[in-house]
Amino acid sequence: MAFSNSFSSLQYPPFRNYLIQRFSILLAISMQSLVIGWEIYKVTNDPLSLGLIGLAEIIPAIGLALFAGHFVDKQDKRKVLIWCAIAFIASNLLFLFATLFWFQGQSDNQAIVFTMYSITFVGGVIRAYMVPASFTAFGKVVPREAYANAATWSSAAWQLGAVLGPGLGGFI
Repeated sequence: MAFSNSFSSLQYPPFRNYLIQRFSILLAISMQSLVIGWEIYKVTNDPLSLGLIGLAEIIPAIGLALFAGHFVDKQDKRKVLIWCAIAFIASNLLFLFATLFWFQGQSDNQAIVFTMYSITFVGGVIRAYMVPASFTAFGKVVPREAYANAATWSSAAWQLGAVLGPGLGGFI
């Protein structure tokens, strides 16, 4: 009986989709963070530059948190999540461009680092909107009686993505 209750929230297809989306995005962001740090350190050989990457992402994420939360409350959460996912894909393409040998051969180290920090800053802006949209979407994809079980699965997906992302990024 307890075993079947452990999977009760997974019987709802929208929640399963939400869980897959949450895990996939966190896995990708974790992998990306590792690769960005590797690239920045490869260019600068400065450990401080790794800390500045985190600062470039957290400043807009915290600075826009209240505004983004208010904005998300007024919008369709699904559309906000879709636009955030599209924006993350675009930023990943910009990172790909910034790491191409052609770009790095045409640019000096300062331009490469500035480009990486700028894209990371934009990622922080995207994250400021994605987090409240994701949390409010959670309440819409699972019935109230399954919240506790769904929160456990959601937390497990987050932890799994946060642990596997850097490992997989380093392996790749």
